[in-house]
Amino acid sequence: MDNHESRPDSTEHRVLSAACKVFALKGFHEATIAEICEAAGANIAAVNYYFRSKENLYVEAWRHAFARSVAAHPPDGGVPADAPPEERLCGRIQSIIQRISDPDCWELEIVHKEMANPTGLLTDTMHESIEPIQAAFELVVRDLLGPQATD
Repeated sequence: MDNHESRPDSTEHRVLSAACKVFALKGFHEATIAEICEAAGANIAAVNYYFRSKENLYVEAWRHAFARSVAAHPPDGGVPADAPPEERLCGRIQSIIQRISDPDCWELEIVHKEMANPTGLLTDTMHESIEPIQAAFELVVRDLLGPQATD
């Protein structure tokens, strides 16, 4: 699937943004295409046209919410890569806290609903999105602990 970088006023973007919120509030199983489209001010056919299915919309909604959250709160917390490890760790922790406390960051709510009532639809997408952030976090911790640190 493409990354759906549409104009903010486009039908596709409105459906995607509405889906983020509806899936975050209700989860995949309880959310309906009709209520997502109503919230987006779009025709139900728009979901099929842009996303082909509710399942694809769900994955793309999480991906969209995650990308928006990371853009708003960069994982490095704005701390330069050459800063001391303590500062880099602090920046990464602050970024996580900011994402958790931001009411406009829907990806964590979608994940909570997914954990409570799993679909398995987000597993690969979440892994590919989160893995680079996790690896960078681990590098900071390794730098902080020194060369004697083990996995």
